[in-house]
This record gives sequence, C-alpha cells and structure tokens, in this order.
Amino acid sequence: MKQTLSIAMLLAIVGVCGVTVSGDETEKFIAEIIHGARSDSERSTKLMEAVAMTEGNQKLQIALLEKSVEYGVKGLRTASDCARVQKAASLLASRDPEKKSFWLCQQAKVYRRLIILSKSKEDKAKIAEKAIYLYVQAGHAAAKIGDWKQSLLAYNDARSMAVVYKQPVRNNLMSRIRTITNLAKAQGQTEKLIESLKTKPDDAGDRDDLVKTFLVTLDDPINASKYINGDVDQKYQAYVPLAAKSVSELELDACKNLSEWYEKELAKTVIPLNKYNMLKRARAYQARALTLYDKSDITSAAMKHRLSQMDAELAKLSSVDPMVCVYCFASGKNDCYDCMVKGKSSGKLQCAKCSSTGNMKCASYDGKFAIKCKSCGGKGTISVIVKSYYSGKYRTTRSCKPCSGSGYMHYETRYRRYRYGTCSSCRYTSPKGSAACTDCSGRGGKDACPKCSGAKTLSCTRCP
Repeated sequence: MKQTLSIAMLLAIVGVCGVTVSGDETEKFIAEIIHGARSDSERSTKLMEAVAMTEGNQKLQIALLEKSVEYGVKGLRTASDCARVQKAASLLASRDPEKKSFWLCQQAKVYRRLIILSKSKEDKAKIAEKAIYLYVQAGHAAAKIGDWKQSLLAYNDARSMAVVYKQPVRNNLMSRIRTITNLAKAQGQTEKLIESLKTKPDDAGDRDDLVKTFLVTLDDPINASKYINGDVDQKYQAYVPLAAKSVSELELDACKNLSEWYEKELAKTVIPLNKYNMLKRARAYQARALTLYDKSDITSAAMKHRLSQMDAELAKLSSVDPMVCVYCFASGKNDCYDCMVKGKSSGKLQCAKCSSTGNMKCASYDGKFAIKCKSCGGKGTISVIVKSYYSGKYRTTRSCKPCSGSGYMHYETRYRRYRYGTCSSCRYTSPKGSAACTDCSGRGGKDACPKCSGAKTLSCTRCP
C-alpha cells in the first residue's frame, strides 16, 4: 500500500534548510502537503502548518504562504478561516515588499468577508473601517514605488467602502483619487510615447512630450534625462541632466539656476499637483544654495525670504501630495467623528437616540400631541336643541363630553384607549408632543463632546 510521506520527510527531501528549491520541486512539495485535503480551507490550513516548519528558507515560505492565501480566500466560511488567511497575507506583506500593495488588498478582502459574517451593525462598521485603512495602506505602498495604476485601484476600493459605511475620510479619498488618476494617466502616456519613439526616434514632438511628462507630471527627472538629445528644447538639454543628479552633488550656481527654472517656469501651471511638485523641487534647490552661500548679507536675506514664500505656497497645496496621509492631509488632525453633524464636527455632545435634539417621541401618546375631538371638531362645545315648556324648542351649546370641553383627545398607550384632553406627559413648548431624551436627559448638543472635549478635532492616528 502506498504511504504518503510526512511533512518532516518532505522538508528533508526538498532541502529547506538553506538549500535553494526549484519551482518544480516547490510545486511537488505543495502537492504532497495538500494531498488528501477535502476543502480549500483544509488545504490552506495544511500549508500554514508547513510554513512553521520551513524556518531558514524565505523563498519556500513565501511560496507556501501564497498558496495558503490562494486556497484560503476561496473558503472563507468562518471567522477562524478569515483569521488564518489574514495572518498569511500579513506575513506576505512584510516579507514580499514588491507585492506589498497586493497583499494588503488581500487582507482588506478578508475583512470584507468578515463584514458579511458579522451580525451587529456596529461590528460591521468597525470592520469596514479596518478594511478601508488597509486599502489606503495598499494605495500608499503602490504609490511609493510609482505604481500609480495599482494605487488607483486600491484607493477606489477604499472610497467605495467609505461611501457605503459613511466614513469621514470618503471626501479626502475622492480628492486623492483625482490626483492618482492624473498620475496613472501620465504613466500610461509615457508608456505609449516610449513605444512610439522606438519606431520613430526622430519625432521631436513625442520626445518633448515624453520628457515634459516625466519631468513635470511624474516629477521624475532621472527617467526624463534618458530621453534628452539634441532635438529637445535647449533648456531641457541644459537643466534636466542636472536635475537628475542628487541635490547634494550640485554646486551653488546650478542650484540657483534650477531653483529659478522650476519656480518661474515649470511651476507656472494650473494643475495643483504639478505646481506642488515643481515648487517642492525649487525649494530643495534654494535650500541647498543657501547652505552653500556661506555669507550673511542682503543676498542671503533675499534667499531666506524666497524660501519662506515657497513654504507658504507649498502649505496651501500640501493636500494634493499623493504621499501625505489621506486622513489628515499632513495636518496631523482629524475631524471628530463622534460630534459630527451634517459632515462637520460641532464639538458638542451628540446623541444617536435623539439625533442631538434633546427630544424624543413621547412614550405616552400614539404619534400626535393631541387629536382634534371628532364630536365637537375641536371647539370644545357642541350645538344641541333644547325643549322648554315656556320657550319651546331652541338651539344652545354645551360642553363636549368626550373631550371634557378641551376640544382634544389623546391616546394613552399604557391603557390602550383614548382619553380627553392633551397628553400630560408631552412637552407644551416646541417641539410639541415630545419628551426629554432618556439617553442625554434632553441636553442634546449643548454639552462639550466627551471625545474631543469641544475641540472639534483629534490627533491623527493614521499617518504613515
């Protein structure tokens, strides 16, 4: 009878202790591990168990983790399934930096499954917040390596969830998506222009466009310098090779010229992101020039003044920077969600039960402060015909008995019957028919918010 090899024996065969394993051997190893497993969840579990036994072979561990996630996401039926796949994806995000964005997105997908498995509305909202943050991290990780297309996908997923679960960051995400969309389009444009230049290397127009897109939109002078030749604009020929160098390598005159070129020419654009990047470069060159100009005179004072002006401009445009925290846009502060009213933090105590009005429906009546008496039409009196021995018949008015002359009736929910007059438990001032909220004792939005102490903002805890 054929016996299945134990995992320990397999580990010895494939040589996990520091020995390189080929792709075919890895596939065979994985096939043996999951042999006999009846479900994707079981396969994922077996692979995770094998990871713990492969210390010292990073490449093999990554392969096992990848397969564990691949099978795991197909069988997310329980919270324990989600926890296992979450752990595997988290390990991959830390050990596989090139695909960090992808593995963070996988973690977010596991959280989306957890939302479906959760029953409580509050739990769903908390899990959604974690998933949104993972998508944001994924977008940031992709942006760090210049993969704007992947970054855009992650931020779009974050935005869609933030809208569904009414997270405050949804508006900031929309702004970030506009920025990333422009960068992703520019990245696609450079790819097309590069292909075009392969077939038409003498096309000066395409070459100029490519250099400008790399230099201004993508803020990448290193790649821009690769396409500099005698056909492009003379200023590009003079300055782009210098801009491709590290700022610390440049001399005083080069820093001055580059700073002026970036600020006075390249930053003159209506696109906020391009302007921000060009001013940021201009400031870096100006700061370097100031350190090289080791004098204390009117020139150095002018250079410092110019730096302060650029700092002020950059502060206004900082929210367009795709690398700053999308939750606070580098301000370090977030709006307090606990005291938010119509999208703005009020700094006041907010009560979910009464929507911060301090009022709630009176429990003693059935939907109305008072119901007009049908017998008297709300007049409190009725017209009757009276017979008199002396006067004969004549018409007069009497107090309405059903409403005791009040003209109104109300329904007492406790006794399930109509009673005369208006409800004694209801407020008589505006809004009529209400009672003080039992959760906030009628304070509504008058007291300071206990979360932010009335400051309306909180320190950002999401900054990368």
